Amino acid sequence: MREYTVSKPNYKKGDEKFGKDLRFWRESHHITRESMAQKLGISATMVQHVELGYKMLGSAARKNLERLKAQYDGTGNGGQMM
Repeated sequence: MREYTVSKPNYKKGDEKFGKDLRFWRESHHITRESMAQKLGISATMVQHVELGYKMLGSAARKNLERLKAQYDGTGNGGQMM
């Protein structure tokens, strides 16, 4: 009898620390994954993949994140936490 194995998807490796920091920031500001995705212009699945370190945000999403953080943190500099 032939055995079949299921392999882990081959994701492009992202930055796990950035992803963990992003998730912490999002949760500490009571922002849902879906809401963040809409504000960044990406899918909720993409937000999850970034948080898990599977993928990185593109340049447009990073700029949107800086604006979002400035709005929530009131720093005016994109909330340079990450």
